[in-house]
Amino acid sequence: MEKLWQWVENECTAVFYALCPTCGRRGVDNHHAGFTASKLFSPWSKDRPADIAKKWLLAKDNDATKQAWFNTQLGQPFRAQTRKTSTIDQLLARCETWEEDLPQVGGVLTAGVDVQDERIEIELVFWGKNEESWSIDYSILPGNFDDLETQKRLDEYLRRTV
Repeated sequence: MEKLWQWVENECTAVFYALCPTCGRRGVDNHHAGFTASKLFSPWSKDRPADIAKKWLLAKDNDATKQAWFNTQLGQPFRAQTRKTSTIDQLLARCETWEEDLPQVGGVLTAGVDVQDERIEIELVFWGKNEESWSIDYSILPGNFDDLETQKRLDEYLRRTV
């Protein structure tokens, strides 16, 4: 199997770079690594953990201030937690039935591949207008991904035509 990662060390960094599986070169000439860390780990921050906790208590009940806290104190993106509830009748009213394998509208077919230790799980999804989607197929390929035969079966699955 071809090499997919390259270990590079210099006086400032030591990182792995992803290599192109076709030509074996780095896809992007990159000279530094990026990291995300909480303010708790910053040697330059004047805030003590108690100060950061106090800021959380002031920010936690308002999405605008909570977002600023996540971004500036945790160094993470903020995702608003919204909860919509639907009744069974509302969900059933949204059901569709179609006879064909693929809906007869323009769109894109994507494959999501999840690699586990002993199997590969694949879901084919057809995407239409306004992000409407249909799950077309779900398959499990048994085997370890490091095994070339398993990789070959995945490749055959992804290259097939409908």
